[in-house]
Amino acid sequence: MGLDDIIESAVLSDDEFLIKPFFLEADKLDSPLRLRHGYVCICREGRAEFVLNMNHQSVIKNKLFILFPNEIVTLHNISSDFSFLFIRLSSEFMSEILFRFPPSFVGFIKENFYFQMPEEEFDLFYNEFFRVLEYRYNDTSNLCRREIIANLLRNFFLDIYNKIKRNEQLSHLARSRKNLIMEQFCELVMKNFKTSREVAFYADKLFITPKYLSMILKELDVHSRTAKEWIDNYTITEIKLMLKSSSLSILEISNELNFPNLSFLCKYFKSRTGLTPKEYRRQMK
Repeated sequence: MGLDDIIESAVLSDDEFLIKPFFLEADKLDSPLRLRHGYVCICREGRAEFVLNMNHQSVIKNKLFILFPNEIVTLHNISSDFSFLFIRLSSEFMSEILFRFPPSFVGFIKENFYFQMPEEEFDLFYNEFFRVLEYRYNDTSNLCRREIIANLLRNFFLDIYNKIKRNEQLSHLARSRKNLIMEQFCELVMKNFKTSREVAFYADKLFITPKYLSMILKELDVHSRTAKEWIDNYTITEIKLMLKSSSLSILEISNELNFPNLSFLCKYFKSRTGLTPKEYRRQMK
């Protein structure tokens, strides 16, 4: 990229990049949402329960999350004082920033998407990262503004990679066999839930029994859910997203997810949410 190209790319729209504090009203995000943008978020006050795809985490003060476009998120049990700082990146801008890194680096960040920031490190992190980015974002007369922000973000991802790796080494957080099974199960469900919703299918793929699979999940899951409950929860989340965010009819959703018929889908959804698909869609409008 030449100097003229850098100068021409100084324009940075709010759709590409946005940085701000945010206070979340507890009734605003209690349903699943598929992200259109990438986000870097850090909780400053309060607490909430956070679900990314099928991974449950408690959100507490100074906990940082990195979220990628097209991921599914849900927040539950949001406290009245819950607030966080966030940086929003368009899918294209995030890809541009991460393009120079090897796939293994990006995969590591996606897999290790959260980090509990020690209290004593937060002020330094905030001043070195958020404050500097905020200053550069507001410096709209800078001819190299966009490239400066992109490079600051690349440095951020490198720093977070280092913090997470260092924390793993210090805490000896090597994955156990059970943790690996749980991760592989989650990946399989996300790939196959449209065609296979029986525990035996996933247990067979993992070369273990359905009973042992459920035992592992109940042991490791914060909500002690069985394998069947995991599968159903992910399926329900996808149905909610389709009802809320698409123009597909309920029959089309039933066909898309390979339910035997419309009636089966309606009973499946109502038995797990207390609402029919039609009632849920009406409620979300």
